[in-house]
Amino acid sequence: MGKSIMTKDKARRFDGISRPSNDLYKKNYDSIFGKKKTNKMLEKYKEQLTDVKQYQENLTESEE
Repeated sequence: MGKSIMTKDKARRFDGISRPSNDLYKKNYDSIFGKKKTNKMLEKYKEQLTDVKQYQENLTESEE
C-alpha cells in the first residue's frame, strides 16, 4: 500500500507544542504579542474617541 503510518521517530521530531526557550524566542514573542502593541492601540483609540467627541460638539454648536 504505502507508508501511511508514521514511525515513532518521525512522529517525535516535532510535536507542535515544544518551543525553544531562549532569549531570542522571548524577544520575538514579546515583539509580536507584547503590551507595546496594546498600548499603542489603546492610545490611538483614545485619540479617535476625543476626535469624535470634538466633532459631535462642533456639530451641535453649528446646529444652534
